[in-house]
Amino acid sequence: MKTEENKKRRARGRVCRRGVTIVGIVICGFVLPILVVNLILLAKSIFEPEEVPRFLGLSPMIVVTNSMDPAISAGDMIIVRREDPDLINVGDVISFYNPQNIEKKGVITHRVIGIEEEADGTRTFTTKGDANNTPDPVPVPEERLVGVYKESIPYLGNVALFMKTPGGMLLCVVLPLCLIMLYDMILRQIREKQEASYRSATRPDEITAALRSKTL
Repeated sequence: MKTEENKKRRARGRVCRRGVTIVGIVICGFVLPILVVNLILLAKSIFEPEEVPRFLGLSPMIVVTNSMDPAISAGDMIIVRREDPDLINVGDVISFYNPQNIEKKGVITHRVIGIEEEADGTRTFTTKGDANNTPDPVPVPEERLVGVYKESIPYLGNVALFMKTPGGMLLCVVLPLCLIMLYDMILRQIREKQEASYRSATRPDEITAALRSKTL
């Protein structure tokens, strides 16, 4: 009878541990990559303040205007990859530092509508926003190129902006970290209770077995 109860307790314990472990894996899988990428991008932005931060050659950026609507909308997050200027063609969407700004501030993402070869072999790109009526006023020298647009994630830019606010930091960073610590505490308590329950359940049987061996 006690053996059956012990088996049921151990089975319930295994199910509970699996459930808690799955929750922990989901939380860690969501939070840790975000924290690692953010820390890398933050470090690069500190040591290279004039450059757009990159991770594995990719730069995530938030779109703040609708100049490329409907392909790209304000609030989207775009992924831009560094590319050789010679491989860029008309029709590609590129991100570049504003050529009208001497400092590398203000990144624009527009479509290439024309390419010119300079005497020194470098290229300049004529660009235009899909939603704009006229091309951009100043061609883009290749040294102002950030990269080529590869993918957009709708609304994720708004989420990233929210994460920079105090409420966003609390909800998206502090709270998940607290959940991870709570998960670890719960898992330890479950293990301790199971060990205590197993010891209390098996000790009488061991004592009975010892008494029987002495009697025999």
